[in-house]
Formats: sequence, structure tokens, C-alpha cells
Amino acid sequence: MKRLDINGVVINDDDKWFYDWTEQSAVSPKDVKDFLAKTDGKEAIQVAINSQGGSVFAGSEIYTLLKSYQGNVEVVVTGLAASIASIIMMAGDTIRMSPIAQVMIHNASMYAQGDYRDLAHASEVSENTSISLADLYQQKTGKSTDEVRELMDKETFFTAQRALEIGLVDEVLFAESAPDLAASFGGIVSHAKLVELKANMEQDNQLNLLLTRFDRMEMQLNELQKSQKEQKQQTEKPAVHDVLADYLF
Repeated sequence: MKRLDINGVVINDDDKWFYDWTEQSAVSPKDVKDFLAKTDGKEAIQVAINSQGGSVFAGSEIYTLLKSYQGNVEVVVTGLAASIASIIMMAGDTIRMSPIAQVMIHNASMYAQGDYRDLAHASEVSENTSISLADLYQQKTGKSTDEVRELMDKETFFTAQRALEIGLVDEVLFAESAPDLAASFGGIVSHAKLVELKANMEQDNQLNLLLTRFDRMEMQLNELQKSQKEQKQQTEKPAVHDVLADYLF
């Protein structure tokens, strides 16, 4: 059975380069597409999750890719399935969980700036996103929407046993050598910051390229001047000294 690892931050395709460059664990929709392309489209696959979450839209795309897969999808929560990673978790036909793993659900969040209209719009977007996420939790657990929203409002962490009881997972694994528990979940570098960083890097690369070209031009000029000087020395004939002139007036 082929295994897909969902480790680290869930990130957009355009921002994945930064996490690869800094050697941080991350997964993007393209990673999942590339993995699925290597299957026959119907064979059973396993998805192992240890992620603090990340981009809602990237996570939604990954959920849709896995949910649309025609073969059986077995999800195993090995460490942490937090935030949007818990949504990806629910793409599994069967969801299993390590006894020391955890699942965390909460409301969607976003950064916003502007006047009261911009902030009101951002609040509406965040609220609607949270409602969509709550619908998936409600469908999986059978709990009422109000119960699910209350759990999301509290940013609730579930142990494996509690997740099983509430219906978020189907089975708790009791392996002798369970993986280490992820102790924290972190933020995500904003796309705007990454775009700015990439632009600065490109400017630095262009500057370095120009400096390299100037250095080469200077070297070529020095070599040309040296060559011209040598040629001039070779073409100049030394003056003939007339010995008899020393004795004549």
C-alpha cells in the first residue's frame, strides 16, 4: 500500500518553495497530486497525518483530491491533526489514530487590515469558512451544528479515546511503539511576506549578476591595457648610441 505523508504546514503551491528552501516540513496540493499520479487510480492508499494545519484553501483542495480518489483511503493520525489537517483527516474512508495522537478543531482565522468595512468583510469570510468546516465535522460525528460550533469556539483538543467517542475517528491503534506526540502547532508565513522576500532575493541576484559582469569587464580592460603596453614596448626601437660623439664637439 502506497503511503502519503501529510507532515508540517499545509501550504499553497506558490509558497512551497520557501519551506523547501528552509528545509521545513510542509505539504501542498501539488505534492498530493504528484503522489496520486503515481497510483493506478484505484489501489488502496494510506495517508499518515502529523500536521499543525495551515492554509484553509490548500487544505480544502487536498481534502477534495483525496475524497475524490476512487480507491480506498485509509487515514492514520500519527501525531497531530490540527485545524485544516483535521479536515484533511476526514477524507479517509477509514480513520485510525495513534493512542497518543491528538486532533484539534477550531474556527478559521485570518489577518485583515483596513477600515470598518474591510474588517467586517473579513469577519464575514472567516465566519462563513468556519460554518463550512463545521458542516464536515457535523456530518462525521453526527453531533448538532451548535455542539460542533461550541467545540470549535473553545479550540478543542481531543485525545485518541475522546476523538473515538465523539466520532471523529473510527479506531484507536494500540501499537507498542507509538510515534512521539507533536507538542505544539505554529503559525504560517504569510503569502505577502514570501512574495516580498522572493522579490528581494531576485533583486539581490540581479545585483550580483551586474557586479559579476562589471568585474569581468574590468579584468578584460586591464588585460587589454597590459597587452597594448607590451605591444608598444616591442615596437619602440632603442636609440643608437654614437660612441664617437663622445669625443667630438
